[in-house]
Amino acid sequence: MLNADGHEHDDFFLIPDQELKLIFTCCHPALSFDNQVALTLQVICGLSAEQIATTFIKSKKATEQRLVRAKKKIKLAGIPYQVPDKAQLSERLDAVLKIIYLIFNQGYYSERNDQLIQERLVRQAIRLGQLIVDLIPDHAEAIGLLSLMYFHKARMAARSGNLFIDLATQNRSLWHTEEITFANQLFEQAMTLKSLGTFQLQAAISGVHTMAQTFEDTDWTQISLLYEKLLSYQNDAIVNINQAVALSYCGQASKALNILTQLESDKNVRHYLPYFVAKAHVHETLGQTSKAIFNYDLAIAQSKHPSERQYLDQKRCAIKKGLL
Repeated sequence: MLNADGHEHDDFFLIPDQELKLIFTCCHPALSFDNQVALTLQVICGLSAEQIATTFIKSKKATEQRLVRAKKKIKLAGIPYQVPDKAQLSERLDAVLKIIYLIFNQGYYSERNDQLIQERLVRQAIRLGQLIVDLIPDHAEAIGLLSLMYFHKARMAARSGNLFIDLATQNRSLWHTEEITFANQLFEQAMTLKSLGTFQLQAAISGVHTMAQTFEDTDWTQISLLYEKLLSYQNDAIVNINQAVALSYCGQASKALNILTQLESDKNVRHYLPYFVAKAHVHETLGQTSKAIFNYDLAIAQSKHPSERQYLDQKRCAIKKGLL
């Protein structure tokens, strides 16, 4: 960008990374929040419509239509693609943080059928998250997001490779203690800013998981309370599903099932594999084996990963053996 003197605008150099500049540029406030995120994930980050659909728990067709509408609006409204100046950063920051979070998720749980983890995307998201914290060091949610990503990254070695390894069976000696310590430090730094948000609450939940020496030691009561708090900020299907799972481990499986049953009216959960896994688990906890098997069947049909399908099939077969 050039100023009135024909020199490059100083604010152009405010964002010290070309990829981050492009992400901020794409997150134009003339577009809706979800359209900003979806379009940037496709245009800048190279995610497919199917990958983006999964992040929004939408069908591929609905996501493709969203992307077409967003591009059409840009063209018809003449929305300029230019790097925002310093005053404009804050109105785009929430969308940018969501994009970084979704990039990380695509790396941590890849939609590619040949890989469960794409470490390149994990590293990319953490690099972008660190740049945001360096750029805006007093933003609690930016620090919370970086904390959350490090909590997850610390456990990555225990779930990497070609096999799907769930939290209950991970070898916790493989968890990276230095990264957990760093994540805790970031979380404490975010909390001192007294501006609570969704990423800090998710980081708190991940922090509780890392405190448990074994899966059986997990403080599910604390986790369920944190999810309850998170629902007051983000009352969507994903949080409700996770809350239901946490409640099922607290001896409240009937309440968990009620939550999941209420989500049945949301047609988008039909495309979301964790929903069926959660239902299968809750039905199994309640001793409703035929319903558990049915939902594992639905989850297997949704899975794109051979190793994940093998894991789900093992869970289903274990229930069937109990019926013999």
